[in-house]
Amino acid sequence: PAWQRKNDDEEQTPPGGCAPPWAGSQPGVDENRNWAFQWGGASTSKDPCSEVFLGKAKMSESETQSVAKLITELFKDQKPKDPQTPAPLTTTGEMLTFHTDAGVNIIPWDYSSGVQAPNDEGFRALGFRQSYYTSEEVGQAGQVLYDVGGGTDDWAYAKLGIAAGTWELADQSGCGGFFPPFTCMDSFAARYLPGLVYTAAAARMPYKLSLGPTVISATTKTPSGGSVTVVAKADDGAYGSSGFGRPTPVKITAARIYVGTSPWDGGKAVAMTIKVKGISVTATAKVNQGSQKMLAYVQAKNANGSWGPVMAVWIPAA
Repeated sequence: PAWQRKNDDEEQTPPGGCAPPWAGSQPGVDENRNWAFQWGGASTSKDPCSEVFLGKAKMSESETQSVAKLITELFKDQKPKDPQTPAPLTTTGEMLTFHTDAGVNIIPWDYSSGVQAPNDEGFRALGFRQSYYTSEEVGQAGQVLYDVGGGTDDWAYAKLGIAAGTWELADQSGCGGFFPPFTCMDSFAARYLPGLVYTAAAARMPYKLSLGPTVISATTKTPSGGSVTVVAKADDGAYGSSGFGRPTPVKITAARIYVGTSPWDGGKAVAMTIKVKGISVTATAKVNQGSQKMLAYVQAKNANGSWGPVMAVWIPAA
């Protein structure tokens, strides 16, 4: 008669079960209310039949424990113990959870929109960079939906310092709702995959790299005489338009390219030529071809001195 929101932990179901209607009264624990950080806070209930039942204890559910174990194995701890002390700008890694169907990009803190996360500048820059592609509204849970205590994102950020967040997926082509059919997946991919590609590039140091310009595209012109010209377009104004705390774009002052070897593997940067210095620029560089095709990595810097994530482009073989 209804979809099951929670897990189905029989040990936490009251004697006699939960009274109908099932849509609002069902057994189990809401596992996005069961995490240890700010457990028992906003939008939770101690009623075992409530859709937002937090569980009899923090981290009580085997699923919560297993996911926590996986997260701590995947990401190293980079956060001071004090929840209100920021993680370093050099923190690596990002964790996204996906929900339906509000069409928002949620950043910590989820438990209260009246308290900003210590890495708020990086969170908002990252969220708005992502929403350039997804068009989702960016903000803390209480700014775009409602405050939530005991959530996954807050725990991951407070525990490890990683850039954690939630995308509530919603499509603009008739594929909305909590349970979009499989036929909507192509539409979802068109909207969200470009944002995930940006996220993958920024995840190397999300709080730092998201402060720099986005390389929108990188292509090569027709080879000639054993070399190609790489043409890249970068935009420091590549932010979504909807949300809270949208960063202010500044001029782009430089661009560079690493040929054959990435910057994190010790590649050597070569300066690119910028035609017009503004918040959106075209940068070019002449690159010698090799006997095999190779990757080059393009990056741009703004007037605040921040380099953005790289974009890779194939250099064809000579």
